[in-house]
Amino acid sequence: MVDKPTKINVAPKQIPIELLISYQQKKLSAVDIGRIVGCSDSNVRQRLSEAGYPIIKAKHFKEHEATIINLKRKEILESISETDKKKASLMQKVTSYGILFDKQRVLEDKSTENIAFSGRLEEIQDTKGKITEILKRLRTPALSQNT
Repeated sequence: MVDKPTKINVAPKQIPIELLISYQQKKLSAVDIGRIVGCSDSNVRQRLSEAGYPIIKAKHFKEHEATIINLKRKEILESISETDKKKASLMQKVTSYGILFDKQRVLEDKSTENIAFSGRLEEIQDTKGKITEILKRLRTPALSQNT
C-alpha cells in the first residue's frame, strides 16, 4: 500500500491551517488571528477546532501587540510594488530608509544613538583615577599619617 501525500488543509480563502496553528501556538486570540489573515474569528475557531487545535484565548491584545505589529509590518512591506516605489518622492524614500534603518538597529539590539566613545573613555579614566586615590587613602592607617 502506497501512502498518499499529505494535503495541506486550506479553506476557501486559501489560508493554510498550519498558519492558523502557528498563530494559535503564539497564544493569539481568534479575533487577532482573524484580523491578521483576513477572515472572521468564528472561521478561525472552527478551522482550528476541526484540526484538533481548539483556540487558546489570549489575555489581552497588549500581550501580543509586538507579534501582531510585526506581522502587519511584513504585510505592508510586501504590498509595496515597484510602481509604488517609483512614484514615491525622494523625501519619502529617504524618510522610509531612515525609519527602516533605525527599526533594524532596534531589532538587532544595537544602539540608535550616536555616542561619543572618546569622551566616555576619558570619563571612565577620570573615575578610575578617583577610585584609585580613595582606595589608597583607605589603605593608609590613620596613625602613620600623624607621625
